[in-house]
Amino acid sequence: MIDEYKGANGAWFRWFLRAFMAGISRPPMRQFGSLFLNQALGHSVAAGDLDFLEDRVLRIAVTGVDGGCLLSVRRRQLAILRPDASPEVTIRASVEDFGLLATRRIDADTLFFQRRLVIEGDVALGLMVKNYLDALDIDTLPWLARGPLTMFEKYLAHSGADSHKYG
Repeated sequence: MIDEYKGANGAWFRWFLRAFMAGISRPPMRQFGSLFLNQALGHSVAAGDLDFLEDRVLRIAVTGVDGGCLLSVRRRQLAILRPDASPEVTIRASVEDFGLLATRRIDADTLFFQRRLVIEGDVALGLMVKNYLDALDIDTLPWLARGPLTMFEKYLAHSGADSHKYG
C-alpha cells in the first residue's frame, strides 16, 4: 500500500522506513533504538507494565520492508536484540496499519480480524503486547516519541490515507 502514495513526503517516508528497518539490527542503531525506547517507554518498564516481556523475545515485522525489530526487556530495560535472536512471537502489519494503530485511527482488534495484523508464535504473548499498546496513552509519551507519530499523521494527511480507506 505504501508504494501507491505519490509525492515527496511519501517517497521520503518510504526511504526513511526502509533505511531504519534495514539498519535497526546493526550495533549503533540497536543501541540508539534501545536508548530511544527506554526514553519513550521507561515509565512503563519502571511501573512493571512490560514485565511480561522480561527475557522474552518479540519481533515487530513490517510487511513489504526488509528486516524487523527484535525486542525484549532485560534487567529492567527495553532492548533491541541482535537479528539472530529467536522470537517467541512475531507481530506483522503494514507500515500504514502500524501507524494507524499508533495514532489511534484504528484499533488492533479490527486489524486482527481483517487479517491486516498478524500474530505468529506465542499468541498469548502477542495479545499481552496488543493489550499494552491499546492501554498506552500516547499523550503521556515524551515529545521525542510523539514526534514520529506527528510526522506519520502528516504523511497520512498528505497521502489522503485514513482508517476508512483501509477499513
